[in-house]
Amino acid sequence: MGYCLLGIFGVFIPMMYGEGDNAFRRLQREIANKIPDDSILAWSFGTEAPVAGNPPPVLAGPALAPSPSFFARFGNIVVKDPLPHSSFEMNGGRLRVPLQVTKYANGHIFAALNCGREGDSGRVGIPLAAAPGEPDGYFRLQGRPLMWCESARTSTTPIWLHLDAGHQPSSQPACWFQIRRSVPNLELIDVHPESCWHKERALIEGTVDPAADGVQRIFARFRQPSKESADFVAVLQVDAQAQPRCDLMIASNKTSLEEIAENSETWKDMVTGQDCASNAVMNLKMALGVVHGSSSQRRFLLKPVAVTGNPAVTVNATTAIQLSGASTIVRTLLQASDKFDADSRKLQHKIKAAHQKVSRTQADLEKLRAEIKELKLKELQAAERHDAEVKSKAGLLEEFSQAKRATVDMQERASGLKRFIDIYTAGKTGPEHEEALSRTAAQILPFAIRDGHDHFARFLVDKASDISIGDDIGTPPLDLAVGRGEEGLVQLLLNKGADVSASDSFGNTPLHRAVHQKLSDIALLLLERGASVTARDILSMTPLDVAAYHGDKELLSLLERYRDNATAARITPAPSPSHDIPPPPQLPTAVPSLQPNPNPFDTVKQPQPPILGASKGAVV
Repeated sequence: MGYCLLGIFGVFIPMMYGEGDNAFRRLQREIANKIPDDSILAWSFGTEAPVAGNPPPVLAGPALAPSPSFFARFGNIVVKDPLPHSSFEMNGGRLRVPLQVTKYANGHIFAALNCGREGDSGRVGIPLAAAPGEPDGYFRLQGRPLMWCESARTSTTPIWLHLDAGHQPSSQPACWFQIRRSVPNLELIDVHPESCWHKERALIEGTVDPAADGVQRIFARFRQPSKESADFVAVLQVDAQAQPRCDLMIASNKTSLEEIAENSETWKDMVTGQDCASNAVMNLKMALGVVHGSSSQRRFLLKPVAVTGNPAVTVNATTAIQLSGASTIVRTLLQASDKFDADSRKLQHKIKAAHQKVSRTQADLEKLRAEIKELKLKELQAAERHDAEVKSKAGLLEEFSQAKRATVDMQERASGLKRFIDIYTAGKTGPEHEEALSRTAAQILPFAIRDGHDHFARFLVDKASDISIGDDIGTPPLDLAVGRGEEGLVQLLLNKGADVSASDSFGNTPLHRAVHQKLSDIALLLLERGASVTARDILSMTPLDVAAYHGDKELLSLLERYRDNATAARITPAPSPSHDIPPPPQLPTAVPSLQPNPNPFDTVKQPQPPILGASKGAVV
């Protein structure tokens, strides 16, 4: 790379085969000798460095940049005060340059350069550390960002900067992937991150900023334009030593690389070590070979190869993302199962204790009857205690039965979901599994909607045969979707035939819930599907009453319009002109002023607003 820059700066250095990064360092030395511009030291600029707090550990680095990429963010740096002659001197592996050095109370040392951002009075400051035993000697610190020195440079002092102090090959070397177009009609169409893709050169660059787990991942999408099939996605992984690996999977053309990257936890373990994949049209393998290597720059050849044999496993990133919520629901169901099982064991102990109490009271009763008939009152009291314990035992038995049924139900749903995941992961979704998959989808759908796994919920709606099955407390999917305000899921469930008139244990219909939460768009969807505006809950409130109670004029107008339309549709032939037609009832012109109700859907009965059109003094 250093040799490519010779013509730009008008300097000459002899070429030495195999010197690698040293060529760029020799070029910078030659530039420093001939061009009086200390902006050559303005590299590796990061965010502004604070001067407060304790300084980080000192780690000496080179004065000159290891590679051109360290100048990537300095396109707007200009010289502030041009010098009439060169201000640099090199001797004994050190660079002598006049700089304004500032030492802060917290131990930070910065030197202000004679350059800064164009149109800004500030100057670039480089971090330094004093060289032991050298009064004017300094090391440049690596791993610490530059800072802006806002004040103008007033005076300078010649200092010596060690050129190669602590210089080692970069701890995070870069590497390049050269893409070979070796399979007809297979094209590289996208790379994420996009900044790594040098499209015109058919190169992908591995940067020196690995991910948090020590591995940088670059995603490359290959597509057959003439085929309607899944895309191939190559996952290029580069560790901190620039050692690459290429894994291969497939994904829907509607799943973006950004979405795949963000959901890496769903497919990362499955794709590791998979260099082959099949999209049902082509079997593809990604061959990775070394083209050139140096201490800090390595080049590899990435070559797609069409193969004949089907791979044992093909990972589908889109399917993995869609099923991402399934494992969470399995854990939730198993936790619920464990809770019900623990409750069952506690109830068994209570039943045993209750049985012992019944036995004791029975013995007391027989003893009293045998001893004396005159103690009738005591006999009756003992009988009453006996009856109470029998009822308590019966109640506990019913609770135990319910807990056992709930345990079996949760276990059945969890087992069904495990089979569901296994079948879809293995891609064995044949007709023989259709009925079982449909039943499992119907059982899991309310949990997916309730817990916010929207990708999975949409997938289950398409597969479920019955969308009326509720969750562990019986709430149906449509009520759950309305309660979460998910308009898209509500539309999907309605299209699937969800019952808009179904009510929960409190008599609330989906329209009650939508009006209470002021979801006008969802309320309109329900009304268009025939939801009743006059249905009453256990407190005898209609959706119209709820809208009036909340003072929501927009929803109230919408509900009244659909009520009037429904009324007009039920009118039979008009009455004879000889009969007087009574005028329509007058609705109140203003919504009554009421104290806020914490929640009209609470089981605790709260004071309710009067129903529109009720007679004076009527209470609902």
